[in-house]
Amino acid sequence: MMENLKTAAQCGGTGKIDGYKTYILNIKDMTKLKLMGITKQEKKEMKKEKAKVCGKIWVDAKDRVIRKMEIDMEGVDEEGKKQTVKETTEMKDFRKINGLLIPYRYRTVTTIGGEGMPKLLFRRRTRDARKLCRNTEISG
Repeated sequence: MMENLKTAAQCGGTGKIDGYKTYILNIKDMTKLKLMGITKQEKKEMKKEKAKVCGKIWVDAKDRVIRKMEIDMEGVDEEGKKQTVKETTEMKDFRKINGLLIPYRYRTVTTIGGEGMPKLLFRRRTRDARKLCRNTEISG
């Protein structure tokens, strides 16, 4: 993922998240990141909906993990009404597993504006939720 950021991101300065120094990366088109996992068909539909996806990523200056990510999505529905979705994810409590720092806690807040959620975004979120449920194991 970090390799993708070289061309897609611009430095937005530094900040602090939970006391950790971070580099802020501004991204004009997040659909270019492999991190987003957007299919070619979804890209076509987003273009048809005039969808824009941009955001910011806060990368820990020392450990190089993502501490926070904001995604702003904007599109127009079939009736020409503007739709907006803002998603903020914060990652916390990183633990080393097999040499990798993994967040054990994360929180995502989604805010929807306009006349409702655009169909494409609803389909995508539903697909992602189903995939997460299939791939998640609960252990005690």
